[in-house]
Amino acid sequence: MVFGYINALDLDSQNKQANKLDSFGVDKWFSEQVNGKINRSALDSLVERMRKGDKLVLCSLFSLPLTALQATEFLILLKREEIEFVSISEKIDQDHHRTLKCIAYEAVY
Repeated sequence: MVFGYINALDLDSQNKQANKLDSFGVDKWFSEQVNGKINRSALDSLVERMRKGDKLVLCSLFSLPLTALQATEFLILLKREEIEFVSISEKIDQDHHRTLKCIAYEAVY
């Protein structure tokens, strides 16, 4: 299954992101609205639903409400669970193994 995740400031931004995700064949998307507080309930629900062979599509890696270290750990989790990862803005698609190494290197050094 192809999942999408949206973390938007307002309804207009949410709709724009949803249109981008639809072009990647997203079957189900999870959405959160930025309100100044860290809210990850939709992201947490998404993580619980994903299984081996699924794909996660985001408009941007920076839309994840995570610190750099948490984002790195999140990408490692996806890799370990054999979940594909796509970030449209960063042009990360399929080849996230190399990307994980780069992100992990940046986080450590």
